[in-house]
Parts: sequence; C-alpha cells; structure tokens
Amino acid sequence: MESWDKLPLDLMDEFAENETYSRDAYRPVYSIHKWWARRPGSTFRMLGLACLSDDETTQQELLRETSSGNYEGEYFHNHINENQSPTVLDPFAGGGTTLVELNRLGAQTIGYEINPVAWWSIKKSIDEIDLKEYQTKYQKLLKRLEMTSVISMRQLTQKREKR
Repeated sequence: MESWDKLPLDLMDEFAENETYSRDAYRPVYSIHKWWARRPGSTFRMLGLACLSDDETTQQELLRETSSGNYEGEYFHNHINENQSPTVLDPFAGGGTTLVELNRLGAQTIGYEINPVAWWSIKKSIDEIDLKEYQTKYQKLLKRLEMTSVISMRQLTQKREKR
C-alpha cells in the first residue's frame, strides 16, 4: 500500500485542529521557541508513521476511531518497529516539528538549520538528559529556594517587628 493511501485524512484534520486550538493545554517541547510557521505535530507524526511503516500496514492500524468515540492505533505508540531504527533527514529543520515527532517514534533524526536559535531549541528538545543528575540539581535548587524563602521571611518579620 502506498504511504499516502494509509493516511486517515479526516482524523488527521481533526487531530491537527484540536492541537492547533489547544496550544494552552498541549504545548510540545519544540514550541518553546516561537517559530513563524509552526506545524501541528500530530500531522507530522502521522506522515512519519505512514512513510516508515511496512507496506502491509493499513490506515486502520495507524489510527482509527472506535465505536465508543475513542481513538487507537500505532499513532499512540512510541516506536515504529522495535527491530528497525530508520534515519530521517530534515535539511531545513525550521521549528523542529519533523525531527521531534519522528524521534518520538523511534527514528534516528538528522536536521540542518541555519537559524542558531532554532537549531539550539531543536537540539535541546531531542537531547537525552541524565535523570539522576537532573533530580539532584532540582533538589539543590529547591533547597536554595527554601533557604532564600526562610531568610526573606525572617527579614520581613524583623522589619515588621521594628515598626
């Protein structure tokens, strides 16, 4: 089956519209950087699935609406195929939607972007983080804030008592 025949266009439109009008509720990491032509991640996720899935995969396997009104399919999984890790090149990465969404599916992504702010934002969106280091630094920051807060409260109380 051709990649384009696998696309559930009606559902893709619905998902893209919901994502676009719900930016206050759904804010993907790549939206940190304001990009002039932000594309819905749901659309690129579906395009990636259609192109990278095998020829036997059907539209219904990618995304379908159930009789109860819910949705199910490969769209909701975080991998294309555990036995493969395709490489995707985006020579004009822009806001990073393609790279981030296909990376979330399990593809190796390569992107080029001339805008240094966009490039940095995309890189940081995809970089792996050391969760233990992150948690350690978070705890240190939290303690500093607590100490700052306690000191500030003492100073405020002392100023009030002097009056």
